[in-house]
Amino acid sequence: MSSPAWITAGAILMAALISAGPAWIVLRRPDRKGSVPTEEAVTTLSREVELLVQDVREARADIARVREWQAAHDAEHIILHSHPPSADD
Repeated sequence: MSSPAWITAGAILMAALISAGPAWIVLRRPDRKGSVPTEEAVTTLSREVELLVQDVREARADIARVREWQAAHDAEHIILHSHPPSADD
């Protein structure tokens, strides 16, 4: 795994842990009304993690598009500099 992937994975893990705080507190509390608050907290946490994963995937796709453009742009410059204009053009 490359270092950006490790950084991304670490960021997702940290966000999940921070988001899990309220769920953890609910789980540690004595249950007064059944498991409804716990289920809601877990569902909310699951949604938040899913949104984070989606954001990371979109960011990676954006980065891939920028890298493709950058490679094409670099290739254009290489082609232009390898064939300098002549006096006849």
